[in-house]
Amino acid sequence: MARTAQILAMLMPLVFLTGLSQAAPIDILNAAGGSVQGYEHVAYPVSNIHDGSTTTDYLAPGAKDVVVFADQVYDLTGYSHTNTNSTLYGVPTGLRFQYYGTDTSIPNTSSPQSGALGGRAGVIRMLPAGLPSEWGGVASELQILGNPTGAMRITAVTMHDSTPGYGDLPQFAPARAIDGDLTTDYAINGSGTYFMELDFGSPTALGFVDFLGRTGTTNTSMSLTFSNDDVFGDAGDTVVASITIADLYGSVAAVGHSGGITARYLRMDISGATNPGAQEIAFYGVPEPATLALLGIGAVALLRRRR
Repeated sequence: MARTAQILAMLMPLVFLTGLSQAAPIDILNAAGGSVQGYEHVAYPVSNIHDGSTTTDYLAPGAKDVVVFADQVYDLTGYSHTNTNSTLYGVPTGLRFQYYGTDTSIPNTSSPQSGALGGRAGVIRMLPAGLPSEWGGVASELQILGNPTGAMRITAVTMHDSTPGYGDLPQFAPARAIDGDLTTDYAINGSGTYFMELDFGSPTALGFVDFLGRTGTTNTSMSLTFSNDDVFGDAGDTVVASITIADLYGSVAAVGHSGGITARYLRMDISGATNPGAQEIAFYGVPEPATLALLGIGAVALLRRRR
């Protein structure tokens, strides 16, 4: 009986967490382990967009973006948006969301609004909607709601090999694409096809790859080659080819919805024009929606065996 009580005590937190993830979506912008990055204006910093106060605003130039790097991939459920200034310099503004297979915009109105969002996202790029002449994204407070999937962000990655950066200048070095900093870029000179080879240190289950292209440049397509050795193109590699990069944002959700791909190395071959490159690349694991349920089933089976 004492052992049974111990097992039940261990199960209670799991039951609570399972119910919480299903019934109470969380605000991704304020989730622990994530970050929200973008253009930082002295008077209107990015933090104002999720500081819990509608008396502070975030303002961004029309050519800039704000990116949410979540701690893990979420099943999105909706948003809540408040704006105290629906026009700026006489130009109507709105917010545009880009993430896995989704590109949608919401208007900026002076009254609070909310709506539904669907699909999965680990990285969400927000851009001004419309064509503002000087200033774009305007928001007093924003929440993006979702349920965690367990596909955690993978940060243990190094640049194994790559096309050299523009002029071999440090500010355009290939490693800038995986430094976790949205304000740094990996850029190449001219146009054409360039590559990056990434090393995760050991075989890693990869579910999602988020590619953020450099603002103002054009990346058109890419292919991914997953390998457990550093020889690409030999037997045993897995190739995901002909991926179209839409607009400024490219995301490879196809890798993740059916168990992902386990590999130590990843080669990205990318076509682009006008000094293309990567603003940031983020990697996520494989969703594990049934993990807690399986733990519970296992514990119940153990209880029955002990009887």
